[in-house]
Amino acid sequence: MNEVNINHYARHRTILANERTILSYIRTSLTFFIAGVTFIEFFNSRTMLFIGILFTICGIVLFILGIFRFSKMKLHVNGIK
Repeated sequence: MNEVNINHYARHRTILANERTILSYIRTSLTFFIAGVTFIEFFNSRTMLFIGILFTICGIVLFILGIFRFSKMKLHVNGIK
């Protein structure tokens, strides 16, 4: 294989890895969000309310962080820093 093909395949592997990573961020943030909403809705103690709010906020922040990192890596792979 020549160097052009190797770089082409490496670029595609990086793109696929980036897509897998964003899916992991989405899955994890959704889990945090759902856990937070569950704590808020089904438990009546003040501690569980605090934990629920904390988990919900963490889920939202993690989702935004994942989108940001995905976009940054996508631009980097496409050659736009």
